[in-house]
Amino acid sequence: MPIPRFAFSRLLSVLLPLALSSVSLAGPDSTKNDAPRAANKGRFLAVLPLGHQGVDASAANVLTEALADEILRLKRVRVMERSQMENILKEQGFQQSGACDGSECAVEVGRILGIDLMVVGTLGKIGNTYTLSVRAVDVGSSEVVASARRSIRGEIDILFTEMLPVLAKELVSGVVTGSASSPDRGASTKVLDTFVDPRDDQRYEYARIGSLDWMMRNMNYRVSQFSSWCYDDAPGNCGFLGRLYVWDKATLACPQGWRLPTDQEWKDLAENLGGMDKAGDLMRSAKGAKDNSLFRAKAAGFRDPEGHYLGIGAFSLWWSATESDTATAGSWGLDFSGTSLGFGEALKANGYSVRCVRPVQ
Repeated sequence: MPIPRFAFSRLLSVLLPLALSSVSLAGPDSTKNDAPRAANKGRFLAVLPLGHQGVDASAANVLTEALADEILRLKRVRVMERSQMENILKEQGFQQSGACDGSECAVEVGRILGIDLMVVGTLGKIGNTYTLSVRAVDVGSSEVVASARRSIRGEIDILFTEMLPVLAKELVSGVVTGSASSPDRGASTKVLDTFVDPRDDQRYEYARIGSLDWMMRNMNYRVSQFSSWCYDDAPGNCGFLGRLYVWDKATLACPQGWRLPTDQEWKDLAENLGGMDKAGDLMRSAKGAKDNSLFRAKAAGFRDPEGHYLGIGAFSLWWSATESDTATAGSWGLDFSGTSLGFGEALKANGYSVRCVRPVQ
């Protein structure tokens, strides 16, 4: 049985025991009015539990969830679910004593999550006056890029009915956004625009790398209820990490005009990004930096044929269109502890991520 030959130890320690063998904003699917929304929509934001003073923790927790819902409702940024955030932090062994409501802590958490923006804040009460103060921290620069504060006298219910929607809108409006930029590393690259999948109206930014357009996030199209999954069966993971597909379904996951890349096209990608040993530098953000990479890789892990989920926060594995035999196909992986892009053969029954490509038009 073929075994993946990924040249990094963390992948081997997991896979072997399992016997796994210039910027354009005028694309065809958007208008000038859609461009700012597309740029904002590509950013990921997470809301940390609000600190609380003079109110109990349960009220702060409810308000945290409500704030995240309000931000999501505005459809300007993508919001990571709290359960997903906690799952990744647990996988990475993150421990924090006390409330994580400061910028320094927010940046530390954001770097672990591989996310663009973190929202932190405090809910307080003095007498009969409630005060809610929140701010958005850019993980790459550690700067507070937006803040909002409201105080209201009366019952706490008014926070939800009157204060929260206004505060969330003010916070999101203050977030600094912009289109992706190409790193100056000599690669033949060009960031383009957003493709809208007509099957489910999901948006995918794409970049021109060499002679192909590459989607800048993993596919999240539900091909089949039983052959594509969200990590840990948690729907929120699909929005952030994309779905995990068996190989047969991966060949059907890309929308019309797009397809799985072949082994050769993965090799060409690596060459355009500095070679197999250095490609990871341009496929994901550097530690502590804002993710302006062209590939926007996320450590999505994988699902084995027995239904176990492994590797979130540690590595990503993607399918190739190149078939090895009836049981195996080509696969490519990136260990987030290094910079090497690896390749090998894997069982088609595994659940791996999918990136779609199309020839330059």
